[in-house]
Amino acid sequence: MNAEAATGLFSGLNRNAQIRLLSRFGFNLSVAARDTYEPGTEELIDPQRLRRINEVQHQVFGHIGKLISNDPDRYPDDLLISVLLGHDDMTLRFQAERAFSEAATYVSVAT
Repeated sequence: MNAEAATGLFSGLNRNAQIRLLSRFGFNLSVAARDTYEPGTEELIDPQRLRRINEVQHQVFGHIGKLISNDPDRYPDDLLISVLLGHDDMTLRFQAERAFSEAATYVSVAT
């Protein structure tokens, strides 16, 4: 899902659905991060991408906290989606877009 479609979808959700979507997105990213590990070891094969995923998750969970507390000092939806999906690393971009799409499906099924 591209950023424009993701922004439209996210903006159309109520606050509780946005929280559920972001929570699932963060979960999906944790699964995506597993491909940065060396199988069968505690070593990393792509520490830079793992760090970038961690930074995205930091933004996700920070935004969830602001939504829960109804804090108006949070990213506008379009900027948030840009932070979540707009990556120069094409692997991370693909993983983030997929994680978001799957999270959107999860929320729409649960609603």
